[in-house]
Order: sequence, then C-alpha cells, then structure tokens
Amino acid sequence: MSILNKMRILDPKETHRALAHQRWHASPMPMISFTKTFDISHLLRLQRRKGYKLYPLMMYCIGMAAKDIREFYYIAFPDKLVEYDKIAVQGIIADGTGDFYFCDVPLVEDINTFMSTYTSQVATIKETHDNVFHPDHVLIGTSCINTLEFDSCCNQYVPEYTNPFLCWGKYRKGWFRTTLPITIQVNHQQMDGGHVALFLNRLQEIFNTI
Repeated sequence: MSILNKMRILDPKETHRALAHQRWHASPMPMISFTKTFDISHLLRLQRRKGYKLYPLMMYCIGMAAKDIREFYYIAFPDKLVEYDKIAVQGIIADGTGDFYFCDVPLVEDINTFMSTYTSQVATIKETHDNVFHPDHVLIGTSCINTLEFDSCCNQYVPEYTNPFLCWGKYRKGWFRTTLPITIQVNHQQMDGGHVALFLNRLQEIFNTI
C-alpha cells in the first residue's frame, strides 16, 4: 500500500475543524503552548523494576495518551488538513559523536514491542548516522534535555513541521514524589485547549497506572 493510501488530504472547511481553520489558518503563529508539572514517581519505579530507559518509556506513555484523541491524527497546513491512520512518537537521538538524529517509533500497545523497536532503531542510527522515519504515520515530536532543569519551553514555528511537540528537562526529586514539567506545543487549527487538557490529564493517569 502506498503512503498516500494511508493518509487523506481533507478540505478543512468540510471537517469539524472548519471554524478553527477559519480563525487560525492565516495566523503567522498558529501555535499554542501549555506546560504542566507531572508526578512521575510511579514511572520511575517502573523504570527501575523493569529496566526500561526513561526516554522511550515517556515516548510510549505519550503515544498511549494520544491514541484515542482523533485530533492527534491530523496535521494542519494553511490550506488543508492531512489525516493519518497511525501514530509514531518521534525521539531525538544522540549518535555518540555529538550529532543528533530523528527516530520515529510506531505506536503499538504492547510496551515491550515498543521498547524493542526503539532499541533497534537507535542501534541503526548509531551505525548508519542517519534518521529513521516512518512517513506513513502521523508524528508526535519529543525532545528531552536531561542536562538542564527548566520550567517551560517556547518553540519556534516552522510551517513545514506543525506536528504536536513535547519537551522536558531534568526531573525534580522531592521527599515524597518526583515531578517533571512538560511543555506541549500544538497547532490551533488542529486542536483546541480542551483537547490538550484531555491529553495531559490522560498522560498523568498513564504515568500513575502503567
């Protein structure tokens, strides 16, 4: 099956996002950002118990929080919406030489399969010094800057890359819990604040129960 058969190009005026398109398609900066502080205490216990790396574990949780929200399957452009069938979560991977590459991990519900795919693709990146893309999947971008503790991240707007994007830094250890601020940036044509709130609340639930 070709890539074009796995995504659909929609006229925004004929979708439930018609009003948002009308309001925001001509905006020079149609992005909105939210930052929420999460409790990741349970997630860190799971990481230690199962031997998972935290970054792909976060990526998996992000994909699972988004998978039932239909707005995450769209990508917005000034003149169209593109709808996909599948989600991939994109990580940014250091290859060991100081260079960084994109690593798109297709979302599957089985966590061990997701982790295995991540590990395999990271190994490929370090061997080939090249990106791993899955262009037939809609992307949720992520970036972890684990050498810096920060409260929020404001991203630049690139018209060619309007995917939802999440960024976070070092987590913060307290007496009774460990917290982590996470910033998400989305295109307002694609979703509204209520959709982001639903996603962020689901993400905390997954962090608590996975």
